[in-house]
Amino acid sequence: MTLEAQACLITDVQAILRQARDERDTDKLRKGNELMLSAAFMRLPLDAQTDCRALYRDAFVACSGALVP
Repeated sequence: MTLEAQACLITDVQAILRQARDERDTDKLRKGNELMLSAAFMRLPLDAQTDCRALYRDAFVACSGALVP
């Protein structure tokens, strides 16, 4: 996977998860999860994976209703 492709994947995952978090959109949360389960995501540097997982956690909390606006 090229560096450019890695950057695009990270950007896509981050954008989807931010939308899921901000809009409390469970469909986008699922889409972000699907991307994070891909083989391409697993080949990303561990720091990038960790950052995306933290963002997923925040989006999950928002979508589950644990946050008050």
